[in-house]
Amino acid sequence: MKKTFLSTATFALFLLGLVALQSCSITQAIRLKDCEYTYSHISDVTFMDMTSQDRKSIAGVTMMTRALLGKADKITLGCTIHIRVHNPNKQTASIDKLFYTVALDSIPLAEGSNVDAFIVAGQSTADMPIRISVDVKELLKKHSQSTMINTVKNFLNMSDTPTHVTVMLKPLINMAGIPVALPKPIPLSFEYGGKKKN
Repeated sequence: MKKTFLSTATFALFLLGLVALQSCSITQAIRLKDCEYTYSHISDVTFMDMTSQDRKSIAGVTMMTRALLGKADKITLGCTIHIRVHNPNKQTASIDKLFYTVALDSIPLAEGSNVDAFIVAGQSTADMPIRISVDVKELLKKHSQSTMINTVKNFLNMSDTPTHVTVMLKPLINMAGIPVALPKPIPLSFEYGGKKKN
């Protein structure tokens, strides 16, 4: 799988704007820039609070079908996306806050933030979980019913077609008491569901 880094040129321009800030903060930014970000897996997929086993039952399929046809007050879809973060440096790297956006098949699904600090020890790899939850009914107001039904079915492994997932990560670090975002979002793309059965 392709590993994602921030480009050296973009990051160099970013550092020029931080010369007046604390040197330790700049060092921390360099460590964060050097980290490798790759998709690991997705866990805890939920749809209307149903478990995977519930969704396979006749009652579950009926409930999901009715929901996707708009016959439910709220249609919740949730999952936890796990990002593998490798820190090649000898020193610890950390993210004070993380903003993210998630899209399924180019349809913006969710955006939010993880407020807990994330730490990766030197020369080690850590799992960064991102929990998302969205009301599909709100998306049905912006996208066609058939499009959303196909996307949700693909994501829930109810078809042979995988869903293309795009995640944009925007880490923030504390520099001289000021939260500062890295200059360029970190993009991750992968396929989930369908025949691949992630």
